[in-house]
Amino acid sequence: MLPATQHHPGEPSPTTVCKFGWERPLGWPAILIGSDLSFIATSATRAKQAAPGAVTGFSEEATQHSEDKRWTPLQLSVWGDLALFDDDRDVRGVKLSLFDVKFTEQYGSDADADVTGIVVCGQDNNIREMRGIAVGLVGVHPMRMRGISVGFLTGARDTVGIDLSVTGTISGDVRGVNIGGIATNVENMYGFQLSWLMNAATTVRGVQLGLLNYCEEMNGIQIGFVNIIRENTIPILPLVNARF
Repeated sequence: MLPATQHHPGEPSPTTVCKFGWERPLGWPAILIGSDLSFIATSATRAKQAAPGAVTGFSEEATQHSEDKRWTPLQLSVWGDLALFDDDRDVRGVKLSLFDVKFTEQYGSDADADVTGIVVCGQDNNIREMRGIAVGLVGVHPMRMRGISVGFLTGARDTVGIDLSVTGTISGDVRGVNIGGIATNVENMYGFQLSWLMNAATTVRGVQLGLLNYCEEMNGIQIGFVNIIRENTIPILPLVNARF
């Protein structure tokens, strides 16, 4: 911002006694003592004084968020807030849950906790990022999945790995393998999409294999009884359709 407005920061004072370091967030507020008297340039010719407490307020908030987040090697959850620990605590180990579901958001976008390890559950969408193996009777639906997810109905907003469902998958972006017993529905598929009945996607970079395959954009191949690529020269073909 400063170069764009033709303003350049001056050299630090040689009398400064408080050393600054990104790795020492607890020292940030001390660095900013008196900074609320500074001016913020909004254009090359205009500047206004920062709102009282604004700069140090930003520092306090950054300090709070930079501290290591609490975590536990084991989380047990029955329903909602009925759990061994608060639902914003990260898990680095094993999470066992019966029905840990938030109905306000899909795919864990309202969740605050990350899990690294193993999840075994009835159903769980109260995970922001899952790294490891997730097994659910109904399914595990985090916002981001990094690993292997197995369940009756699976899906995540962003998956890197293997998504395996007894019935079907409903996912955002998938990079890897997406397998549904009956059908799969993916926004953007990068890899291999397989189901017995139908595969659907907006964009595919890879292979679709099923009785009915559908996508709008394709860089790869479809193999099935009916294959539809909307933006292909011949959009509908039996057995095999491809576009590169």
